Amino acid sequence: MPGVFVNHWDSKSKNYDCILKPTPGGYPHTTIVYIPEKYSPPRDVLFDLGRIVIDALPSTVHIVDAFINSFYKESAGKNRHDVLLTLKEIPDIKRARTLLVATAKCDHKISDETISHWSFHPKPHITVFSSYIKAEAMECLAATQKELEKDGILHPIDIVGYNID
Repeated sequence: MPGVFVNHWDSKSKNYDCILKPTPGGYPHTTIVYIPEKYSPPRDVLFDLGRIVIDALPSTVHIVDAFINSFYKESAGKNRHDVLLTLKEIPDIKRARTLLVATAKCDHKISDETISHWSFHPKPHITVFSSYIKAEAMECLAATQKELEKDGILHPIDIVGYNID
């Protein structure tokens, strides 16, 4: 699905896969906005919106906590359990989303009706693990929390770019 996604990497860690790992959703990222195909602007507009977002964010963000988010996945017909990382910079991410919407409306003349179909997760996060088996998610959560404790509560990670799909 198109959208704007900010990519992260843990360049300060000696063990790069200890916290940030690719998932079925791609490389470690924070979703700024999901946009259904039917309501997606052209790629050049998505690139511009991504640039607005990346310019509005700090180059480093900080992991505050890890937790499990469980939800019913319709396409699989069962519950999925994701390990998510919360970021200290949630207010910065929300401001970047506001800039994205303002740019979409003013510079690209995208209507409120179209934007109403875009999806903004209420709590920006990074997904680091997904499983249909809760025990696997619990195991990943414990390992992630142990790793986070090594640096203290605020583990720094870099923003290394953005994707639009």
